Amino acid sequence: MIDSAEVPPGNLSIVSSRDVLQLRGLAQMHKINKQYALITFETLQQTDVEKHQGQLKWCKVVKGQWKKLWVFPLNVDLPMWPTEPTVVDASGKSPSDTNLATYRTMFPKRLLTSSQRETAKKKPTALLATALPDDMSFGTY
Repeated sequence: MIDSAEVPPGNLSIVSSRDVLQLRGLAQMHKINKQYALITFETLQQTDVEKHQGQLKWCKVVKGQWKKLWVFPLNVDLPMWPTEPTVVDASGKSPSDTNLATYRTMFPKRLLTSSQRETAKKKPTALLATALPDDMSFGTY
């Protein structure tokens, strides 16, 4: 798309490290100035990171997990970036900026399919994970 001077839709693409260099070159050649992020799971050489304005940013990946990935602007700037996860150090003292709560969760049998009932018996936390929003985390004790 960029090779034909079209502005890419959306705000981001997940690409290889090689594609980062090629897409940035094409965007500069075609003068595409859209705020767009190129995300790569690969590690680049430090000279490429500095030359192409790469930043290590938190990205939300599968099942609401957060991971730091290399993010590069397509040409000029990155789009507005979502919030980063709160990091809590629980080494001995209770966290002051995080409110924790205890909940009891019940799944009525009549609302579950037979496969969900089997999951609830064998792995109740897996069933709970599918029922919660992506931005909510939980722990079991």
